[in-house]
Amino acid sequence: MPQNPNHYEAWTKGKKFIKGDHFYWVIKERKYNVGEVSSKEAYDTCNTTALIPPLFEKGDSLFLILNKAKIFYFICTIHCSKGMKVAIDIKES
Repeated sequence: MPQNPNHYEAWTKGKKFIKGDHFYWVIKERKYNVGEVSSKEAYDTCNTTALIPPLFEKGDSLFLILNKAKIFYFICTIHCSKGMKVAIDIKES
């Protein structure tokens, strides 16, 4: 759990992410998960009904290559309201 609810937002600040960047999360089985939600509103409100399948919850890690220039919104459906969420703004280059 992040010590402050803005931990991941602070982590992304000042970083440049481009198409094809790789992201790797360590997921503790049944304690945390990672899922993409469809909008900033869903991200801001931790709306789990807006999840875009699949929800990654079984296993120790998640490795993604983000190949679209857009903002990706990821949340933990269990602890999102405690700050376990991150928005990643992917640029063309």
